[in-house]
Amino acid sequence: MKYFYAFLLSAFCLSSQATHLMGGEITVAQLPNGQHLVSLLVYRDTVGIPMQSTASLEFQGPNGLYFTRNTAYDSIISGNLLPMYPYGVEVYLFLDTVSIPSPGQWHISWSDCCRNGAIQNLSNPLSESMYLSTSLLVDSVAPNSTAFFLVPAAIYLPLNTAWQYNPLPFDPDGDSLVWTLDQPQKDFGTYCAGYSTPPAAANNPLTLDSVTGTISWTANTVGHFVISILVDQYRNGTWIGEIRRDMQLIVVPAATGFPYWSSINNNAPRDTISLCAPASSPFNFEIVASHSDTSQALYMEAYSPLFQDPSNNVSFNVSSTGSGNDIKGNFQFIPSPSQINSKHLVVFRCSDQYFTTDQTLTIAVTSGIGLEELNQESAIQDWKVAPNPFNNFISVSFRSSEAKKLNLRILDLSGKELLNTNLEALYGNNTFWVESASLDAGLYLLEIKDEEGLVHSEKLLKP
Repeated sequence: MKYFYAFLLSAFCLSSQATHLMGGEITVAQLPNGQHLVSLLVYRDTVGIPMQSTASLEFQGPNGLYFTRNTAYDSIISGNLLPMYPYGVEVYLFLDTVSIPSPGQWHISWSDCCRNGAIQNLSNPLSESMYLSTSLLVDSVAPNSTAFFLVPAAIYLPLNTAWQYNPLPFDPDGDSLVWTLDQPQKDFGTYCAGYSTPPAAANNPLTLDSVTGTISWTANTVGHFVISILVDQYRNGTWIGEIRRDMQLIVVPAATGFPYWSSINNNAPRDTISLCAPASSPFNFEIVASHSDTSQALYMEAYSPLFQDPSNNVSFNVSSTGSGNDIKGNFQFIPSPSQINSKHLVVFRCSDQYFTTDQTLTIAVTSGIGLEELNQESAIQDWKVAPNPFNNFISVSFRSSEAKKLNLRILDLSGKELLNTNLEALYGNNTFWVESASLDAGLYLLEIKDEEGLVHSEKLLKP
């Protein structure tokens, strides 16, 4: 719990203005005494109607249970400018400790009018309320909190420039999370009118990687655009809740340049980074940020669920490279034997206090045995099929001791083949993406075969 609250406190700095609604989120953390800490975070621009000092939170539960809480904002954090941006975006935090009266599914929401009139991908934003909500299963036996976002919102991005952002949702209870892009809402179950996907270059439309959570986009139009990030929470294959983050993104010309990743582990940067870390051995990852304007100061941060547990042997340090204004981040991690076969996400963010861009790293913890030794029994190991439950895409990852031709099929439970595709596996780490948007909700069987027969099978759920 203390790590959740510490994250909220670390996200903000000082200054005071008045604003219009831009985005936000609601999250809930269960406290040791059985009560729940409800957090409403709201972003506003610095032109327009001042933020109200209280927010009316609505609680809807099982069997028609309903109540409201009139919650004051935190006077220390609220009204401050969002850090790493020169102007224009304030943050307000409303915190309330609540005794939820009954177990079951609860829906917690807040709404206010109106959204920012500059938004271009809604038909009439000034007439649309901003509706934020979360769903939470209150369990009298197993404690449960919603997921929350580890990485602060991004606001500005440069025109005609490949850009990445990762909100990095994290569930403190270890439940499974599924990321998707959704539309902003104005009320329960009601989307804002006239929503359209923000415009983009043909080679990099706005997309979300359902495995890592990375959002990629090359915006080709100046302006203000709103998106909503939906995170569904599953426990033992059963849906138990969701959170969402509304974000207003502002696209502007990069008149003075922009930050970018210039080197990753002494190699050219790439969109997807997946590395193995042997247990009980030091894992070092180096990433260098540069700027197209060499006089511009740069900043770098790292976010990961690994930082949430003080027992993890993990650290991150930033230093100058000695070359111009370039800076270097060094991430160090010594995984324990108990973490073998686990995977961990790390998001690095570089900023020039105007633009930000993120880079996601996936770390797979291994036993430290050589690849050839691991594959004395099987040529292919370390299968990872994600997400599960899935939505529009499935990622299939594994390690192979040789180049192999594979065949992947998805079947329904009656054995009917619904998808069939061939894969060309290479020596080492492999990741393949399978488009699955055409599949209806239900339970499926994924099968992968090589020339000698079945090498992997797994049940998958599409909610």
